[in-house]
Amino acid sequence: RCSRDWSSDVCSSDLVALFTASFALALGGVWEIYEFTLDQRVGQHMQMGANDTMHDLIADAAGGVAVAVLLYLRRRRPAPRASA
Repeated sequence: RCSRDWSSDVCSSDLVALFTASFALALGGVWEIYEFTLDQRVGQHMQMGANDTMHDLIADAAGGVAVAVLLYLRRRRPAPRASA
């Protein structure tokens, strides 16, 4: 559960990591739709076939998961103590 401002002290690290990975995959999907549309409408030849699309989506997934894991670990780290 998160507050409206998504502050780190209110959002669970699990939820933030899941959102991060999902967002990366969604953006990759939107980009593939963009490439497909340009290929169909303008003939740009941005897509080189199913293998190209799958490699792009796998790279999106790997990057999204990597960032999600790093963000999760960063958020789970104890806050530094304030020095007096």
